[in-house]
Amino acid sequence: MPHSESQRPLLPQLIKRLAGDGVRVAEGELSLALLELKQIIRSYVVAITLAAASIAVATVALVILAQAAVAAMAPYLGGAVYANLSVSSVLLSITVGMQFTAKYFFTKKHKPTGLIFRWLLSPVKK
Repeated sequence: MPHSESQRPLLPQLIKRLAGDGVRVAEGELSLALLELKQIIRSYVVAITLAAASIAVATVALVILAQAAVAAMAPYLGGAVYANLSVSSVLLSITVGMQFTAKYFFTKKHKPTGLIFRWLLSPVKK
C-alpha cells in the first residue's frame, strides 16, 4: 500500500522518537540494575556482619558466661560436669540460631525486577 506524501516526513520523526525511547529504556534498565546491585550488596554486608557478630558473641559467651554459670550451677546440678553440659547446650543453641540467621541472609533470593538482572540470573535452559 503506497504512502501518501503527508506521511513521508513522519517516518524520520518516528525513527528519531523510537531511538530516543530506546535510549531512555536502556538508561532506566541500567539505573534499575544499579539499585538491585546495591540491594544485593547491602544484604551481603548484613550477612557478613551477623556472621562476625555471632562469632564474637560465641567466643565471649563461651569464655565469660560459661565459667560464671558453671560456678553458680554446679552445687544445684550435682557437680561441675552437669553444669558444664547445660550451660554449653544453651550457648551452643544461641550460636547455631545466629548462624542460621546469617545463612538466611546469604542465601535469600531477591526477585530481579530489571531486564539486566533477570537475564543474568535466569536459569540456563538445556
